[in-house]
Amino acid sequence: MAKKHCPQLVNDINNRAMNNKSGKAITGDDLLNSAKIWEESRDYKKAIDTYLEIKQEHFPSSIKNLEYAWERAV
Repeated sequence: MAKKHCPQLVNDINNRAMNNKSGKAITGDDLLNSAKIWEESRDYKKAIDTYLEIKQEHFPSSIKNLEYAWERAV
């Protein structure tokens, strides 16, 4: 919704969303979504760093998501 109505706040909202999860386990889907947001806002350094944070334990039953994340990072 922010991307459509207030695009200048997308980066701030993404930062806050990831910081609010600091006490909770961040899922692989959370990381993928965050990386896609960084990529769409052309903050490629943060997108790459977020894609590279994704580990096998985030997607233990699906290696395809892990491969997708690493391919996007490259």
